[in-house]
Amino acid sequence: MTVASPGLSDEVLFQAAQDAVKSLSQLDDRNKLRLYAHYKQATMGPAQGSRPSMFQQVARAKWDAWAELASMSKTDAMQGYCLLADEFVPGWESFVKEERSGRNGMALASVAVASPGLSDEVLFQAAQDAVKSLSQLDDRNKLRLYAHYKQATVGPAQGSRPSMFQQIARAKWDAWAELASMSKTDSMRGYCLLADEFVPGWRENFVKEERSGRNGMALASVAVASPGLSDEVLFQAAQDAVKSLSQLDDRNKLRLYAHYKQATMGPAQGSRPSMFQQIARAKWDAWAELASMSKTDSMRGYCLLADEFVPGWRESFVKEERSGRNGMAPASVAVASPGLSDEVLFKAAQEAVKSLSQLDDRNKLRLYAHYKQATVGPAQGSRPSIFQQVARAKWDAWAELASMSKTDAMQGYCLLADEFVRGWRESFVKEERSGRNGMAPASVAGAPPGLSDEVLFQAAQDAVKSLSQLDDRNKLRLYAHYKQATVGPAQGSRPSIFQQVARAKWDAWAELASMSKTDAMQGYCLLAVKFVPGWRESFVKEEWSGRNAMAPASVAGAPPCLSDEVLFKAAQEAVKSLSQLDDRNKLRLYAHYKQATMGPAQGSRPSIFQQVARAKWDAWAELASMSKTDAMQGYCLLADEFVPSWRQRFGKQEPSLRSGGSAVDILWEQPAGVASETVAGPEAFPLAAPLRRAWAQLDRVFNAGSERPERIIQEMRRDTQTAGSDVHPVWPEPDTESTSSFFSVGNGANGAGNRFRLREMLQRELAVEALETETVEDSEGLARARSLLAALGESLPTDIVHCPEGFYDRSPLHKVPDAVVQPQCEEQVLALLQKAARSNPKRSSFVVIPGGASASAFQLEEDTRPVVSLDMRRLNRILWVNKEDRMACVEAGISASRLREELAREGMALGMETESELTTLGGWLATRARSMKEARYGNIEDMLVEVRVATSSGLVWQKGGRGSREDLAFGRRSTGLNLPGLILGSQGCLGVITAAVVRIHPLPEQVEYESVAFDDWAAGVSFVRAISQLPQALRPSFCRLMDGKQLDLMEAWAEECHFPQHPAAALVLEGSCEETAAQRRELKQLVASCHGRFTGAALGESCYQMILAMPQLADACVDFSILSETLEAVVPWSHVCSLWPALIQAVVAEHQALHLPGRPFLSCCLGHSEGALLRICLKTSVEGLAPAAALSAFRRLRAAASKAVGGRQGTPGLTALKSLKAALDPQNVLRGSHVG
Repeated sequence: MTVASPGLSDEVLFQAAQDAVKSLSQLDDRNKLRLYAHYKQATMGPAQGSRPSMFQQVARAKWDAWAELASMSKTDAMQGYCLLADEFVPGWESFVKEERSGRNGMALASVAVASPGLSDEVLFQAAQDAVKSLSQLDDRNKLRLYAHYKQATVGPAQGSRPSMFQQIARAKWDAWAELASMSKTDSMRGYCLLADEFVPGWRENFVKEERSGRNGMALASVAVASPGLSDEVLFQAAQDAVKSLSQLDDRNKLRLYAHYKQATMGPAQGSRPSMFQQIARAKWDAWAELASMSKTDSMRGYCLLADEFVPGWRESFVKEERSGRNGMAPASVAVASPGLSDEVLFKAAQEAVKSLSQLDDRNKLRLYAHYKQATVGPAQGSRPSIFQQVARAKWDAWAELASMSKTDAMQGYCLLADEFVRGWRESFVKEERSGRNGMAPASVAGAPPGLSDEVLFQAAQDAVKSLSQLDDRNKLRLYAHYKQATVGPAQGSRPSIFQQVARAKWDAWAELASMSKTDAMQGYCLLAVKFVPGWRESFVKEEWSGRNAMAPASVAGAPPCLSDEVLFKAAQEAVKSLSQLDDRNKLRLYAHYKQATMGPAQGSRPSIFQQVARAKWDAWAELASMSKTDAMQGYCLLADEFVPSWRQRFGKQEPSLRSGGSAVDILWEQPAGVASETVAGPEAFPLAAPLRRAWAQLDRVFNAGSERPERIIQEMRRDTQTAGSDVHPVWPEPDTESTSSFFSVGNGANGAGNRFRLREMLQRELAVEALETETVEDSEGLARARSLLAALGESLPTDIVHCPEGFYDRSPLHKVPDAVVQPQCEEQVLALLQKAARSNPKRSSFVVIPGGASASAFQLEEDTRPVVSLDMRRLNRILWVNKEDRMACVEAGISASRLREELAREGMALGMETESELTTLGGWLATRARSMKEARYGNIEDMLVEVRVATSSGLVWQKGGRGSREDLAFGRRSTGLNLPGLILGSQGCLGVITAAVVRIHPLPEQVEYESVAFDDWAAGVSFVRAISQLPQALRPSFCRLMDGKQLDLMEAWAEECHFPQHPAAALVLEGSCEETAAQRRELKQLVASCHGRFTGAALGESCYQMILAMPQLADACVDFSILSETLEAVVPWSHVCSLWPALIQAVVAEHQALHLPGRPFLSCCLGHSEGALLRICLKTSVEGLAPAAALSAFRRLRAAASKAVGGRQGTPGLTALKSLKAALDPQNVLRGSHVG
C-alpha cells in the first residue's frame, strides 16, 4: 500500500484514509470496531488501562478490539487502516492521483522543484549525494530508495524475478517492479521526496550553494537578467506578462499562485482546507511547499516561471523601459545604431568597462564569464579544485553560460556594460557619427549629391535580392528595418508562441521602437553594405551613366492597368519555370497561393506522421487573416525574388495572352451553372525538372512519345472548358539535356520515424545488409512526385521506386495516365464521361480512371487509347446532415480526415476508421473497405444507405433524388436489384461514385485506450476470440493482437516508444460512460481468465497510432530495397493456431526456391470479424536483383503466402457482371479493362 504511492509517507496516507472514511454514511458495528482498533493502535500504541466492566458494553467492545492487535507496530496499524479504507471506500486511492497531479495540492512536480531554475536531473543528483551521507538506514527504506533510483535511471523493472534462493536480489527486484510504469521524471521526484524524509534540509543547503555560486548555478545572476531593474519592478512586469496568457494548465497555475502568495504575504498562513475543498486545498498546499522561502527569492522564482510560460517578456519589458514607453528613456540604449556590428559594440563595451575604478566580485565574474564565452566559447577543461577558490569561481561563472552563442555573449556583455557604465553606448555612437571613430555618415552613405534616402533604399533592396543565402538573424535585421522604413513602428499584437516565424519577425521589428523612417532607410542601406559590399558604388556609377534611372514605373516592370489577378496568374507561370527551389521558399509560395485562392487556413493541423502536409498547413496558417489581395501581391513579390525580370517579360507577352485565349484563361474560367462562391480555383500541378527528367526516362525505356499526351490535353481543354473542369498534363515535354534518372516514390529523407533503428532491425530480421538506395537529391522532385501520385488516385503502382534504375512494372507503367481532370461538381463528371462515349459509338476515345487519393490501384489491359485520371478531391462537401434519422449526404471525394472533422462539428461521427487519412468516401465504397472499428460501427457496407453514380449513360441512383433528404426513400425493398450492393467493391468499373447517403452516430462520450500483454500467442488468440463472442455493446470498438515481431517492427520505426517483447493487444473502448465502464469490467475478467496483464493506456494508444503509420513504414522499407505486402484473410478460429506455422513453412520454402537474399520477414496481427481476421505482414530483401526479376520473384512469394492463407481464385458470376457493365458502360469508358 505504501509503495504504491512513491514519496507519500504512511502518515500522509493514514490521514487521507481517515478523511475518506469520514465520508461514509453508514457502517456496521463490526467494521467500526476494526477501524477504531487500528486507529487507536496507530496513534497510541497497544491497548492501555484495564478492560471496562460488563456494564459498559460499548467501551468493553472497543477495548477488546483494540487489545486484539496486541503489539502491532504503529506503521503496520496505519497500513492496516488504509487497507480497511480500501474495503469500505473503493477508489479512495484517487487521493494519491490527486497528490500526483497537483489537484490535491501536493503535486510532486512542484514539491520537487522548490528551487526555481533547477531541473529534476540536477535535484536528483543532489539528492543522491545527500543520501550518501547517511550512516545507517533500515532495509525497507533502502529498498524504497533503490527502487526509485532504478526506475529513474533504467525505467520499469527488467528481466525475470530472481529465485527464492536470492533473497536480497529478489527483494530489490520486487521493490523495483512495484513502481510499474512510473515515468523517470516521477521517479526522480519521488527519490527527492524520500531524501527529504531521511536527510531533512538537504534541499535548502543545496539551493544556498547554488545561489552563492559554489555549485555553479547562481540564481542571483539568473534572476537578474535585466540590469538596473529591481526585483519588485520585474515582479510587477512578470505579472503583467502572465496575464496575457490565454490558457495554462493547472499545475503551472498553482506554481505561479504559490510564488505570488509567498512574495506578497510570506509563508503559508492558516490551516489546510479540508479534502472537500479541492481547489482551496491545492492552492494552500502549493503555497505551503515553498516553506520559508524569502520574498525576494519568491519574486525571482515568479519571474523565472514567467520566462518559461511567456518567453521574451523580460527583453520586451527592458526595451520598453529603455525606449521610454515604460517611463525609463533613453531610447537608443536598447537598439544599437544601425550598421554597427556586434563585434564593434563588444570592443567598445570593453573599453568602457576598463574605465571603472571599482566593481564588486559578483559583477566582475559576470563580465568575465560573458567575455570568455564571447571570445573562446563554452567553458573548457575541468573545474579547478576547492583550493583554487578564485579560479574555481571564474570557471563556475563561465560554465553557467553553457552553450550560449558567441553573439549572445557579446550582446550580454554590452548589456552588463549598460548597467555599470551608463551612457557609454550613446557616446560611442556619437563618436561614430561625428567621424572621430572613422564612420562619418556622409562617407558611410557614399551617396552622390541629389540621391534621396528613398532612392538609395530602393537600390539597397535590389542589391539584397541578389543574395543567394543569408542567415536567419540577418534576414530578421533586414526585415525589421524594411518594415520600419515603410510602415513605421511595430503594429498589432505579438503573434503567439505557435507562430514562430511571425513572432520572430514581429520581435525584430518591435526592437526598433520609435526609430524614424529615415533612420530605418539609412540603417537598411548600411546593412546592405555589410552583406553586398560594393553595391553602393555600382549603383552610383549606373546613376551617373543613366543606366539605372530608377523611375518607379520601370521598377515594377508591369504594364499599366493590370489587375492583381492577372499579375498573380503570370507570377504562377513564372514560378513554374524554376528548375529548383529550396523547401522553405516552396512553403512560402504555397502559403501565399492558398491564401490568395482559398483564404485563411482551413481544417485541423495534420498529424505528426504527415510531415509534408503539416509543414504546408503551418506555412499557410502563418498568414492568418491576410486578405486575398495582399496574398496575391505577396506571391508576386516572391516571384520577383526567385525569377527576376519576370514582370518585364510578362509585359511584352500580355497583349497576346489577353487576345489568344491561352491555357491560363481556360483554367480560370468560371464553370457554367456553378455559383461563384463554390469555385476555389484550379489546383495546377507545377511540374519542375525532376518530372521532366522522369518523362524523358519513360520515353527512352518504353518509347512513349510526347505527342499523344499533348494531343489529349488539347482535346480535353477544348471539350471541357464549358463544363469548367481543370485539365492538367501529367508529364511535360521531355528534357533532352537532362541525364538524371527516374524519381523515387520511397519514404525519402524527411519521412516520420527512426530510419536508423528501422534499418538495424531489418538487417537483423532479414539477415541481409540493408543499404539505403540513392534517391534524387532534389527534394522538390520527391514532393512533386508524391503530389502527382495522389492526384492520379495512385493509379501508378507503388512498385515504381528508386533511381538510378529502380523497380518498375512494364505493363502498368506503359499506361501512365496522360491527363488529370479535376471536376468541381457532379455535372462536370457526367459531361466528361458523356464526351468520351459520344466520340465513338463502339469504343470511347479515351479511358477514364476514377481516383482521388484513394488506395485502389489496378493494372490496365493493353489498350492504345489515352488515359485520363479523374481526381475527385474537389467534390468534398457534406450536402446535408439529418441528426434525427442519423444520416448524412456526402460527396465522394471527401477525405477521411475532413469527413471526421466536419461531422465532429455537428457532434456526429461515421465510425469508419482506416489505416490512411488520405482515403476517400468514394474509395471506401469502390473497394468495400473494412473499418478498424468494425466491432462497434460495422464496415462501409453497413453504413451505406444510398449512392449516386455517374455513368456514360447518365446518372444512376435508387432511393432518392438530387441530394434531398425530403424525398429519400427508407427501408429495404423485397423486389429489384440493390444498387448500393452492386457498386460496393466495383473498383470504379461500373461508374463514378459522386455522392452517398451514409448512417452516422453521435460522438462517443468517452474514448479510452488500453493494452494487454500475454506470455504466448495462444493465450492472446483465446483473448481475442473471447472478445469477439461478447455482445456488441460490451465489445471494444477496436481490438488488435500483435505478435512479438510486429511490435519489434513498430518499436524500430517509432520515436521514443517502447513496446513489450511478448504478444500484446491494443484496444479502444468507446461509448457512453456506462458502456465504457461495462466494457472495462468485462475486459478485466477476460484478461484474468486468459492470464494476461494490463500494460497501460499509453501503450495502447501508441500501438493504435503506429498501426495508422504502417503504410509509411512500408514506403520506408523500399528505400532499403525491401519490398512489403500486407495480406488479409478471415479464417475459422479453429484454424488460427495451425495456419500460422504452415504459412511460415510455405513462405520460407518459396523464398529458398527463388534464391532471394537473406530470409523473409513475417509478422501477424489478429483481429475479429465474421471469424478470425488475420493481417500478415510480409517483407523480403531484393538487394542485387534486376528490377524486373525482383518484382517477378516478389509476386511469386506473395502468391505462395496468399495460397497458404486460403486466398481466393477467380470471381463467381463474372459473365453476369460483364453484362451489367455492358449496360452501364457500353463504350468501356471506365477503367478500360475486363470486370474483376
